Amino acid sequence: MPDRPLFTPEELDRLGRLPETDLVEFAVELDIAVPETIDLVELMEAALVELANRARSEGLPISRYDEEDLHALSPAELAGLAELCGTKPTVRALLKAGARTWRAHRKRRRSSPIAMMLPMLLPALARYAARLREE
Repeated sequence: MPDRPLFTPEELDRLGRLPETDLVEFAVELDIAVPETIDLVELMEAALVELANRARSEGLPISRYDEEDLHALSPAELAGLAELCGTKPTVRALLKAGARTWRAHRKRRRSSPIAMMLPMLLPALARYAARLREE
């Protein structure tokens, strides 16, 4: 992982308030081995890597409710996220691609932990995607 933190203190605080069972379910959905003692930062950084991999292969279940968050991203972050999803670096293109992925997620699993956690992780995932483009 990069030397600069991927998560803001506020994001980590929000994630730390989630029930541990939600974090475990999310990690399992991403095929991440969960240790007996969970290190939140380590687990969430591993989740970003796996989310990025999923975005490349399946897209991300981005919904219209994420539009405001997408608009808040920097151009580099938006471009990084769009590159992961294989679409144009616009909010509209990400929403359109996300809607297709959302439908696919709902068919496979009605309450996907990925779809539920993505809004909380979207800014950090976008920062991670921007860093990937820099490398």
